[in-house]
Amino acid sequence: MNTETKVYVEEEVSAAFQNGSIFKADDDKLDKYLRWLASALVPNDLIRHVQIIRGLTINTIKTDRYIKQANRQNTIHTYIIFGLTTLAIVVSIISVSLSVQQGHNTTQQIERFIDLQAKEVKLLKNAASEAKK
Repeated sequence: MNTETKVYVEEEVSAAFQNGSIFKADDDKLDKYLRWLASALVPNDLIRHVQIIRGLTINTIKTDRYIKQANRQNTIHTYIIFGLTTLAIVVSIISVSLSVQQGHNTTQQIERFIDLQAKEVKLLKNAASEAKK
């Protein structure tokens, strides 16, 4: 950065902190401010702490934004996982219900088959007893 740019950035940073626009500045602008704060030569020990505090404030703003974004993404993923889990439970319930129904149908078919076999045995016994007569 040339001298004019440094002076402009210094004034811009000061103005942003004074009017509160630092909290609404985009990440690119915050990065620009951090670059200036990290490279600015502050010969006066009495005001050097201001640059340090401003740098810490900007880093805190960026960290807060990152955490909020991560929380939003986690919330979205939580809803997706909840939806998929609910879907899996519903599919499992349907599957179990169909299996029970199919099992009941199979039991009825086996009972009919046993009844048919019992009738056949009865008919064969009757035919055998009539053949003996």
